[in-house]
Amino acid sequence: MLGAAGAVAAVHLQALAISCFEEGCLMACLWNLYTRLMDSRHSVMQRAHHEMAAELEAARLKEKLLGPVIEWQATTQDQITALQVKHRAASDELTMAKTERDEQFRCG
Repeated sequence: MLGAAGAVAAVHLQALAISCFEEGCLMACLWNLYTRLMDSRHSVMQRAHHEMAAELEAARLKEKLLGPVIEWQATTQDQITALQVKHRAASDELTMAKTERDEQFRCG
């Protein structure tokens, strides 16, 4: 698109320069400034794109490295929860056994 606009602008500037040299020079300077601005904007966008791509790659690498750790943590948390349930059950059984023993000593 910019190439087509540049070709049209060049023809228009050439026609303008023939009719009025000063206006043609002014328009050529404006067009050159505009195209440099667009080139600069394009460069900034490309740099930003490359930076984002690098950040994305770093995030993917972290995810790849941390994936097993996260799975291990989830598995370990499940094991801890299961052990806590077993511990509560064993603690309840122990409390009941103590209570029964104390009752037997009182009655006996």
